[in-house]
Amino acid sequence: MATTVQDNLTTRRFSVDDYYRMQQAGILNEDDRVELIDGSVVALPRVTPLHAGTVNFLNHYVTGAASRAIRAVHNPIQLDRHNEPVPDVMLLHPRDDFYRKNHPTPADVFLLIEVADTTLNKDLHVKAPLYALHGVTEYWVIDLDGFQVHTHRDPAPQGYRDISAASGAQVIAPQAFPDHKLDLSKLFL
Repeated sequence: MATTVQDNLTTRRFSVDDYYRMQQAGILNEDDRVELIDGSVVALPRVTPLHAGTVNFLNHYVTGAASRAIRAVHNPIQLDRHNEPVPDVMLLHPRDDFYRKNHPTPADVFLLIEVADTTLNKDLHVKAPLYALHGVTEYWVIDLDGFQVHTHRDPAPQGYRDISAASGAQVIAPQAFPDHKLDLSKLFL
């Protein structure tokens, strides 16, 4: 029986500790746009003006909830030993240390948002199950090409039990802040 190069490869899942040791050793540096997903160091795509502008808009939008939450933009969340993604925007439970001692965990999150212009498949089919498995209570994916917001609520180990899509002139709000409404006609120009 013939063997291929693939048959002889051994892969290793990196832990969050390994990931930070790579940074300390200079293998990864602060300019590298990467995140740790299922033990793999995954490159983040180039940020387009549309993506950056949408994150700016969302940052401005979540400012309205800032008196009740800490907003985090492009900061990591530690899900477990092998997962530390870097979502675009998070609303976090207030903490006196503002998460200086450690990155937030799923229990700290009111709302987690990913903006997808080139990452829709990954955000819906890799990250959504990962966030649900770890109990992130609410997850939005802003689909810039489809002009939709995919909302994910009610996490369970097998995935989110409440998934819907909003578009057009619909208005949505985070479960934690139902009075803080987002008019989608202002999100999608």
